[in-house]
Amino acid sequence: MAGVSSAYDLARFEPRQPKQRPELRVVKNTKKLPSKKLAVFKMISCVLVFLSVACLSIYNQVVLSELGDQISTYNSQLIVLQSEEVRLQSLIESQGSLRSLEQYATSELGLAKIEKYQVTYIDMQASDQIIRDIPEESTGIADRLGEFKDRVLEYLNLN
Repeated sequence: MAGVSSAYDLARFEPRQPKQRPELRVVKNTKKLPSKKLAVFKMISCVLVFLSVACLSIYNQVVLSELGDQISTYNSQLIVLQSEEVRLQSLIESQGSLRSLEQYATSELGLAKIEKYQVTYIDMQASDQIIRDIPEESTGIADRLGEFKDRVLEYLNLN
C-alpha cells in the first residue's frame, strides 16, 4: 500500500477520459405549433367575451336603476292613494253618522220611526204556538169571524 494514502483520494487527480457526447438526431415534430392566425382568433374571441360581459353588466345596471325609479314612483303614488283613502274614509264616516242617516231617511225617502202598534212579538219558547199581542181594535163581525176561524184552525193544527 505504498502510494495509497487513506487520507486523500488521489483518484480524483488522475486524468479523465472525455465524456462521449450523445449522438443527436433530428426528430420531426408531429404536433403542429399553434399558428399566428389561431393565436389572433383566440385573442379576438377573448376580447369579444370580455366586451359582451361588460355590456351585459352595464345593461343590468341600467335596468336596475330604471326599476328603482319605477319603485320610487309607485311608492309616491301609494302614499298619495293612502292619503286619499283616509280622506274618503273620514268623509264616509261623517256622512254615515246615525243622525244624518235618519235625516236622509225621513226627508228624502219619506220613512218614519216605527210605532208600537206596528210591532208584533213572537214568543219562541212555545213549541207550536205563535202568540200575537194585538190590541182589541177590531170590533166588526167579519173580523170576529175571521179571528174565530183562525183559532179553530190553530186548535186543529190545520193552519
